[in-house]
Amino acid sequence: HAGLRPTSVRGALSRPAFAPGRAEVWMAVGSSLVRIDLDTARPRVYPVPIVSGGGQIIALRFSPEGSRIALVIAGANGGTQLYVGAVVRGAGQVRVDLHEPISPIGVVITDVAWLEPFKLFAIGRLAGTDDSRTFVTGVDGTDWTNSTLGNLPAPAHPDAVTAATASNVWVSS
Repeated sequence: HAGLRPTSVRGALSRPAFAPGRAEVWMAVGSSLVRIDLDTARPRVYPVPIVSGGGQIIALRFSPEGSRIALVIAGANGGTQLYVGAVVRGAGQVRVDLHEPISPIGVVITDVAWLEPFKLFAIGRLAGTDDSRTFVTGVDGTDWTNSTLGNLPAPAHPDAVTAATASNVWVSS
């Protein structure tokens, strides 16, 4: 899979997310997810019905084992929510099943990372404020916590986060 390869994917793209243990990369283009096979560079587009009506997927990350995907979705009204969906594979077909947002009302999420198979770390702010925060939650939205930015320099406005299982969290501000 060495080297750069052109694809037909065009538009405002999210940061890519590589599916663990698979030769594929995923990204968001507007309200759709795009899966690109690294061997053929051929994209497959998966519209996300939850995003219909003018919303946009702004971030995505796979769980460490690749069976779930976390999505940050900006609605047409400007609010953003965190969703977790199942990546369902079978007989050559792939689909993503999403249900309800796992982030509480009053929180605006800008990016997400997996801390471990059942725990997420997100960055964002409290709605209606400029008060940037970090958030930790279970994969189903349980045990939701929010914290100040800790040792990030003020005025910090985090824009990206990454993490690895049993490692540190890195936040770009």
